[in-house]
Parts: sequence; C-alpha cells; structure tokens
Amino acid sequence: AYKTGSSYTVKNGNCGRFYVRYNTPLGSTEIKLPGFTVDTKAPTSVKIKANKSGIKTLSTSAKNTYSKRIKKSVKFTFSANYGTSGKSMTQYKFVPRGKKASKYKWKTANSVTYKTRNKKVRLYVRYIDKSGNITTKKTNGFYVTKK
Repeated sequence: AYKTGSSYTVKNGNCGRFYVRYNTPLGSTEIKLPGFTVDTKAPTSVKIKANKSGIKTLSTSAKNTYSKRIKKSVKFTFSANYGTSGKSMTQYKFVPRGKKASKYKWKTANSVTYKTRNKKVRLYVRYIDKSGNITTKKTNGFYVTKK
C-alpha cells in the first residue's frame, strides 16, 4: 500500500525496496528504487575454532598469555552470525608476543593453519558483514613445537 508523505523511517533488520508514485495533473508515474538493507548490528556468535585443545576465543582487551604449547601445527576455522545483511568477509592476522596488533596487516580467509615453530603469537580475527559492521576477537597466545 502506498503512503503519502516525503519521508519514511525503516527500522534495523529490514530489507526491502521502495516504489515511489508521483501523481500529477497529467497522470501518475511509478519509480522502483534500488533494494536496501538496514543493518546496524555487528556480527554475533563469533567463534575461532582450533583443531587442538586449549585455544580460546577472547575479547581484544583480554590480557595476553602465551603458555599454550601446540605440537606440529594448528588449524583455525572462523564462524559467525552475520545478521540481516550477510557475510562480507573474515580476516585474520598473527601477532607476535610483545608486538602491537595495529602494526600487522589483515589477510582474508575462512580458515588458516599455523606451523611456524617456537614463535609465541596470538591470532586476531575480524568478522565483517555487508553493511560494514565489524566484530574483532583474538585467541590466547600459543606456540608450536616440533613434537
């Protein structure tokens, strides 16, 4: 149904399309506008899952610890609920002990395997939806050994 007026408020979590009808003395014209999505919520239920035990998903403000020892390698997979707009991308970076995360570049992937030996690191993952909302998490620190 058409509404009369010059503005319309759309609530968060809505997707749709507007049709605008202009009524003039010569008749009416209808215009179909591009589709839209209103999504202001960052991704939720974010998980960094490791194929080895002892790796936890933490907030980025959590204290860094590096006591977890991993044998040979560890594979991480990333998942989240991206909400109304859907998934844009998932990015990650490994940050060595004592270094600032902001100094390292993001790489795009849904999973990654870490094999570098005897280097204490933590993994940061950011989840980005199609509306540009971002949730960032990290793991507790860990290091890989030969055996």
